[in-house]
Amino acid sequence: MAISRRMFLYSGSIAGSLLSALVSTSGGRASEECSKQEGKWESVTNKEDDRTRYEFARSFVKDGPRKCQREIEISGRRLSYEVSVGAIVIADSCGKELGIFVYTSYTKNGNISNDRPVTFAWTGGPSGPSTSFHFGSLGPKIRTDKTSNQLEDNAGSILDRTDLVMVDPIGTGWSVPAMGRDLGDFYSVSKDAVTVAEFIKGYLKETNRPAAPIYLIGRSYGSVRLASVIHYLQASRLNISGLIPVAAAMDGNAFWESSGNMASYYLMLPNYAVIAWYHKRQSNPRKTARETLEYASHFALGDYLSALMRWRELSRAERKPVLDKLYALTGIKQHVWEKHNLRISGRQFAVEFLREEKKVLRSSDAREAWLISDLKKKSPLTSPSFLDLEYVDLYYRDDLGIAGAPPYRPFAPGLGVAEQAPFTRSWEVDRRGVYSLGAFQVSVLPNFLDDIAEAMIANPSLRIQQHNGMYDLQSTSFPANWSLSNMNIPASLFKNVEMFDYESGHAIYSSPELLNTFLERVSSFYIEEG
Repeated sequence: MAISRRMFLYSGSIAGSLLSALVSTSGGRASEECSKQEGKWESVTNKEDDRTRYEFARSFVKDGPRKCQREIEISGRRLSYEVSVGAIVIADSCGKELGIFVYTSYTKNGNISNDRPVTFAWTGGPSGPSTSFHFGSLGPKIRTDKTSNQLEDNAGSILDRTDLVMVDPIGTGWSVPAMGRDLGDFYSVSKDAVTVAEFIKGYLKETNRPAAPIYLIGRSYGSVRLASVIHYLQASRLNISGLIPVAAAMDGNAFWESSGNMASYYLMLPNYAVIAWYHKRQSNPRKTARETLEYASHFALGDYLSALMRWRELSRAERKPVLDKLYALTGIKQHVWEKHNLRISGRQFAVEFLREEKKVLRSSDAREAWLISDLKKKSPLTSPSFLDLEYVDLYYRDDLGIAGAPPYRPFAPGLGVAEQAPFTRSWEVDRRGVYSLGAFQVSVLPNFLDDIAEAMIANPSLRIQQHNGMYDLQSTSFPANWSLSNMNIPASLFKNVEMFDYESGHAIYSSPELLNTFLERVSSFYIEEG
């Protein structure tokens, strides 16, 4: 039995033409695909807002980037930098326009140099723009007061180590598909990754820095985008110096439940214990969260894993010590664990943990909980503050002088939050591992770390620095670290891998202290080349 290369699954003639043209490499293949394409595709939405957004993005292509000079003090030193708001057109191999990426870049002293690292940053969703990194941690201007539209200088910005390019994938921010193209053409793992990779190549070509050290940083779903983008960049013979996954979840086997897959259950258990420790629901607590995680991990990968695999065979007497230990570690009673055959997912844990108090844990930060009665009234995700990016519009208009801009999109249309932006689209996980037995193929949970492993083997100097929150039930720290620690790479390459945990939720830099720690660690990642 052998594992084949990635299988691509496309739906619809437009989506198929889009990706097949993008990945065409030889002239003959490109010509063949071009000959199959018919005339102009009709727009699916045809809204006036689409044309307004397209014309705004196109203005950066026509007139060039809008630039301005600024100064900031980072680590006690004054630094001059140039802000550039520009656009890169991406096209298929037939030369037909697919879309326009509108980006914001920050370059030290306004000088483009092949010796200076350049970092491309994006967040997740998969439908979100780059704002969490741009104005939450990495950029020279950040929003420290969530009740104010004012931005402040970021004394911890990594701009002293690397130039920054904030990436808004098609449909987010001001990035748009070409007129006549549908946003749905970009809504999948592979389509998104191909277009982001094309944007990076286009930016490097336009700024004439083909040999600059390249770094990629992605948060949440953005970690999947990291792995997928590097897959395409490596295929284009473009080596990457470093990857920085934040709130990472790249191995489907470690995070997602499926029939017969036990890994997610035993790998999530150490974080369940940390959450119980925080809420003071353990009978014999350790002194710190980290001690709790370490202690629980030995049980999770030992007695609990053994019992999980043999549960049907165990006698009542053999089951009791395991159930008692689970109760002591997690605060969830023995009969609940037994009812679920020891298999409690992250979502089930969030529901069961405070059931008696009629509360549900927040999956993004399990230190907090919502009353079930409040959830039934209205989801907190639909609150105006969740979607309000007025401060972004003000920054571009008042600080950078970008006039006539349409509202900056907080979510890609159709993939947003209920009420404000109903879910009318699906995001396809169309890059799957496939077991192949002759003509018989079976899809399995995707492990995007395979892409990173391949990239590290092809480029042994590639380095990884991963950051995860211990109270995050979405991109949980122990499964993320275990997966990264068990990539199928030579042992010698693990010297290039760093992993950091934070006593935080999904937003690991949610406090000034955590933000400083995060930025110091990321900054140190560039010392070797900066």
